[in-house]
Amino acid sequence: MRNFTAYWNTEKFDTPVLRDVTLEIKKGQLHGIIGGVGSGKSSLLNCILGEVPRFKGEFELNFKSVAYVEQEPFIKSGTIEDNITFGRPMINEHY
Repeated sequence: MRNFTAYWNTEKFDTPVLRDVTLEIKKGQLHGIIGGVGSGKSSLLNCILGEVPRFKGEFELNFKSVAYVEQEPFIKSGTIEDNITFGRPMINEHY
């Protein structure tokens, strides 16, 4: 994303959900989106998922897959490690 601005309502263009956001995530990087209530976390993720119409700026997604964890936590029965790896090998340096 470069100088990216998006609106939920593209008919009114009243208040942008994101304004002039620049974000670059490179292949293999793991990121968390953290912020207070109403700060735009869900809007940012919804833009990445293509759920919010784009208005201006650049947006390019070159990933084969994107993982998204909703605000409502899902915890499976098991260890903390199980809830992080979901059956994959634990690579301590990665996590």
